[in-house]
Amino acid sequence: MDHNRFSLERIHQGIIHFIDSLHMQEFSLRIIAWFAGKTDLPVVGRIIRFFGNVYTRYIIFGKIHLGSVHNHQHTIIDHDSAIELIQREKDLCVIDCICRKIGKNCDFPLKTCILVGSGARVRNGVNPGLKVTVEEATHILKSCFDQNLIHNAIYTLGQLVEVCNCCSCCCVPILGVRQGIKSLQPSNYLATRTCDCKMCGICETICPFGAINKGKINAEKCYGCGLCAYKCPEGSIIMVKLR
Repeated sequence: MDHNRFSLERIHQGIIHFIDSLHMQEFSLRIIAWFAGKTDLPVVGRIIRFFGNVYTRYIIFGKIHLGSVHNHQHTIIDHDSAIELIQREKDLCVIDCICRKIGKNCDFPLKTCILVGSGARVRNGVNPGLKVTVEEATHILKSCFDQNLIHNAIYTLGQLVEVCNCCSCCCVPILGVRQGIKSLQPSNYLATRTCDCKMCGICETICPFGAINKGKINAEKCYGCGLCAYKCPEGSIIMVKLR
């Protein structure tokens, strides 16, 4: 039984690898983005939102259950690391957040996902208006972090393809974590409270993973996004590097 399951996982991983080698992910992303743009239509919009939510949950949850998460890693990164990643790239463009466009659970800005590399070059060729400079992309990251949106780096076959700015109410990977599914990789940092904490409760309110309760930080739930340290008015939380 275990041998059969292992074989199925290997076959599934092989298929995913083959699809990625054909750059089908970019093609499917365009299709999803086109449909997501129609979600405001009266009746059709509801249907698109329903199937869109089902599909995105399969993409995140289904692949993880089938053992191919190493090919499609969604990794939380702190603010400084997000800026460093962006500054290494030559080709950048900004697109709408599909999770928020489909979920429609909040009023956070949509144009917050930053494509990099070949994906950005393709998009910029089709729509030059999406192209952004490193300075503009850095401003987007800062603006999003100020609004309590955390940074999520998406890798395919070991290559960075996108840096998303995620909310806890629409982001599919974050919703997966809240349901007990390993749909995100944590960053290299862990939030740690210092002794001068005044228990104002801000960190507990904004933590997207529910890792803080009455001033105590649950290390097992912390994904190291750094938002709590960034927003603490007393500077009572520091980010400790793990590795």
